[in-house]
Amino acid sequence: MQKSFKNTAFKYYAYLWKGLFCLMVVLLITNKESIAQKGKAFTLEINGLVVDDDSRRTIDGAIVKLTDNKGKLIQTITTTGNGKFRFTLDPDKEYLISAGKPGYTGKIVSVSTVGVYTESNTLDYYKFPMSIGIFKEVPDVDVSVLEKPLGEVFYNQTTKEFDYNADKFMRGELEKMAKEIEKKKKEEAEKIKEDIFNTEHDLRDY
Repeated sequence: MQKSFKNTAFKYYAYLWKGLFCLMVVLLITNKESIAQKGKAFTLEINGLVVDDDSRRTIDGAIVKLTDNKGKLIQTITTTGNGKFRFTLDPDKEYLISAGKPGYTGKIVSVSTVGVYTESNTLDYYKFPMSIGIFKEVPDVDVSVLEKPLGEVFYNQTTKEFDYNADKFMRGELEKMAKEIEKKKKEEAEKIKEDIFNTEHDLRDY
């Protein structure tokens, strides 16, 4: 009977210590997560330019939109002659930045502020320069590929800075589109030359 009591007491204390150990582990993990969460307080400032793909000149009147990854509009900026725009982004969010203008074909870039862990709980302030090139519309060229982001701005865990990664598939599609645009421009230039020649010939006949 006494032996049975001792065994029962031993099992009781064993379960009790096991429960306390698990509680300590949970508290330790929770504390670490709490510290990491505090350390994630920061802002990311996007300093951008909208330029003409061909001339590389800044574009006046470009419309730059900041949306979340579901398409909800957050902010809209219309550029002046310097082509500049600026957005301040919050942590742990996914964004889309699109730039365009009537008569131009626009482009989209995604920005992620997820997964940024700092070593202290002080506010960190990051800046990232960005240039978005848009081009004048070319008739009969399929530009539907540009309805998707060209690449992503993300936090590089190795360098501890924000970086840009171009989408490899998009890069290949852009090269194809650029060749098609160049072909169309040459055809248009030849057509203009032919029209001028025909006009001059008609004038001489007159």
